[in-house]
Amino acid sequence: MEDGIMITIVMLVFITMVIAAIIVSKIAKKNRLEKDVLNAFDKAPDSKRDNEMESISEYYRYVDIDNLNADDITWNDLDMDEVFERVNTCESSVGEEYLYALLHRQLTSEEEADFKHLLDLLEKDEKLRYETCKSLHNLGIFNYNSVAKSCLRGAEGFEYIGSPKLYMVLVFLPIAAGILGFLFASGTGALVGAIAGCICNMAVYYKTSVKIEHHLGMMKYLCRILFCAQKLGKVSNDSYYTEFNELYKPFASAAKLLSQIGKEASADVLADIVEGYAKLITLRDLNTYAYLRELIGDKKEEINRVYKHIGFLDAVCAVLNFRGSSEVWCVPEFTEKREMTFNGLVHPLIENPVANDFDITGNILVTGSNASGKSSFVKAAAINAILAQSILTCTAEQFRLRRCKVVTSMAVRDDICAGDSYFVAEIKSMKRIVEQVRTEYCFCVIDEILKGTNTIERIAASVSVLKEMAETESICVAATHDIELTVMLEDCYRNVHFEETVTDDDVTFDYKIKEGAARTRNAIKLLKVNGFPEAVISAAEQLAEKLSEERR
Repeated sequence: MEDGIMITIVMLVFITMVIAAIIVSKIAKKNRLEKDVLNAFDKAPDSKRDNEMESISEYYRYVDIDNLNADDITWNDLDMDEVFERVNTCESSVGEEYLYALLHRQLTSEEEADFKHLLDLLEKDEKLRYETCKSLHNLGIFNYNSVAKSCLRGAEGFEYIGSPKLYMVLVFLPIAAGILGFLFASGTGALVGAIAGCICNMAVYYKTSVKIEHHLGMMKYLCRILFCAQKLGKVSNDSYYTEFNELYKPFASAAKLLSQIGKEASADVLADIVEGYAKLITLRDLNTYAYLRELIGDKKEEINRVYKHIGFLDAVCAVLNFRGSSEVWCVPEFTEKREMTFNGLVHPLIENPVANDFDITGNILVTGSNASGKSSFVKAAAINAILAQSILTCTAEQFRLRRCKVVTSMAVRDDICAGDSYFVAEIKSMKRIVEQVRTEYCFCVIDEILKGTNTIERIAASVSVLKEMAETESICVAATHDIELTVMLEDCYRNVHFEETVTDDDVTFDYKIKEGAARTRNAIKLLKVNGFPEAVISAAEQLAEKLSEERR
């Protein structure tokens, strides 16, 4: 009797300890979630954040984008992957992929209104911001999920593995085999039959799951997306949030299933192991996959709308963090005038940047010596033109512009595979710009125009090309070392420059833009500052003086 009581007490203590451990684990998990979400508010992205750009760019590659703001050449010229990483604090893969695509294009008027509304709403209501980010955080990052690609293709994006009815039948195979074994060979036969049925199901599972392994992961993440939409629909009575309820309706018939799959996985290792074997025997994953394929296979438009709605909201949260973590930012102003004006403009990727004020009301020729800040200035203007039109946020105190496509020719490279030399690659890049400015209003940035050929032909071709672009309504900003261009183009290009302060031991820069053409050079001085032999310095100075006299 006493032994029985002792055993009962031990069991009760054990059960109590297990329950307590589960409760403590859940509380700790909740606290970690709250800490992770709140720590992201108004903070720059973690430097350890794993940005899988190939995965993140998938949605952009497969979706049709209107009002393209920057083509791939411009994107690479301006290091926009790094700009994206600076902005990206999205809590989900959906948000990351949507933000990446968003930065390539201009917001529509309807999107702009929603963007402003959500930014204002989430900035004022920190509780709503937390609940929103918590839901998005639970959706989480799942790289290479293929949801965007597959959903845009509809049922074709999901591998066919048979009817869900087949797998419903196979669920009962171990039971049926056990009953037959019992009828023909009593208890032992029942056990052998049940085991044989389980082995059969496990074989079917492994054989089929190998074929659709990636599709299973994709389907699970899609379920999490739909479950997230359901949760977000309950977060607020605001119209943007309640719209999630309408978007979720086509999938409401599978609400219980989506909830089960969409919830975050258990942190209990033992429970996960038991559940894993249960899935093998009952073919639950395959049955679920086959059922969901039939349910959502013809709903690619509905899925796409859910995807966009979640992605847009996550992108807004990231932009809110970007604003909060930036030393200077402003909401851009749009005008119909042919201009781009700004105060306190800085490059978003440069630490301790020097701000510049300037009015670009026509074509600009930027000159200056090496490392004086020409490229950083023109890049800052172009990047902010993209940010203004995509996320309504600029790294400046004030920024005003006419809506435009941004097109650049800066980091030109030769193309060995295509058989293009550096100069041929430059020509193709410049031709693309000339064709663009003839058809639409653009903000063009050219850094070191046609530097891949000899001086005489470079200057002649540069003058011709830049004059051609000056005859369009677009604005062209060209940075160059060729002082001759400042004279030959002064009738159609305004001259501005950056300059340096030269001492015997050093060359320093203030990185401030100034009116007029540059009149100084520092290449030889930089040789001296960096320790080149005096003989080399002297020979270079003499030759430079001779060439200057001949040119004069």
